[in-house]
Amino acid sequence: EIVIDKRETDKEKNEDIVWCTVTIQDSKISSEKEMVLSYHKYDKKGWILEGVEVEDSDAWEIIPLKGITEKDIPKTLDGKVIKVDGNEWDISEKEVDEISIDKQETELNKKADKVTMSITLKGKVQKAKGKLVVNYKFDKKWEEDEVLEIGDFTLEPIPEKALNIIEDELIEKLVEEKIAYGDDSSMAQEITITKEEISNFKIEKRESKVKGTEESIYCSCTLNKKNVVLGLQMVFRYSYGEQWEFKDVEITTETQSFDILGTWSGENIQPGSEDKVVFDITKVDGNKIEATYSYTPTGYGEAGSYYAVGEIDMKTLNINLTAGDWIVKPKQDAFQKQDIKAAINVDMGIIEGYGNHGYVFRVEK
Repeated sequence: EIVIDKRETDKEKNEDIVWCTVTIQDSKISSEKEMVLSYHKYDKKGWILEGVEVEDSDAWEIIPLKGITEKDIPKTLDGKVIKVDGNEWDISEKEVDEISIDKQETELNKKADKVTMSITLKGKVQKAKGKLVVNYKFDKKWEEDEVLEIGDFTLEPIPEKALNIIEDELIEKLVEEKIAYGDDSSMAQEITITKEEISNFKIEKRESKVKGTEESIYCSCTLNKKNVVLGLQMVFRYSYGEQWEFKDVEITTETQSFDILGTWSGENIQPGSEDKVVFDITKVDGNKIEATYSYTPTGYGEAGSYYAVGEIDMKTLNINLTAGDWIVKPKQDAFQKQDIKAAINVDMGIIEGYGNHGYVFRVEK
């Protein structure tokens, strides 16, 4: 459409200058621009357009004729971040699976539109369904101005992409692991896990992040060793790229019970001094321990024994006892009382540590 706003005609010079507004329109927008058209009349050719002056080559006045449509909404949401089930969901245009406008408040004169919509987002393994209220502004096209409100979104697994895993599969992953135990480097140990030692295995809960492509499975079980019962808490982590893959498992331990009361017999393992040792734990009360320690040389030397009292660390199973009175005191001073620093070796079912002369001993029931 062309509307003439002003016109000057010079008949003597055969010139005509026209000021007009040109409007280009489709179903969505109307674009306007002012132009100045210069004409000259030749005898044979008649009026000829000889010049066009445009007010500003880029300054089309673009006016919306209606609010944003469902078809145009997805591209406006690309890159927007919303909260879904407590986690961030970074919307991609291609993830917008369904949109339905529930309410639309369009103010064309203000170039503004407020849209309440129901939306379904489809990720790799999950769908998120909920409501959004979005403000739009018009500047050559409708653009998202502000996400005003995010309704409650619900998550639905895509059945063929769900991580379907059973307890036995998780147990198989668990038995491939070793547990680092103890915080003293001299007493640190690795605990192996066998299927026969596991009981009370239970999946406690599952959590997903990153649009469901990162899944954590929280589990618990009991690990029954010879002299120690441990409670295990595990977090199995899986990730989805083209398919589900196991990443790792985090294991935390808690000592539930231990059975060390009684007589433990063995020897020093110091080369050249394989002497007999008896470590008799006579009382266990919580983490308090009372014991006797006896040393019998296999070669020259005198036997001796003494009382020892102290504690066991429930987290590391380290035993620290202070040497007490003599029970049988050697006549010579070659045998000295020594504080006992030891630990329960969970895998081997033995106690090992440092006794007389600082020698390393190993004993078992």
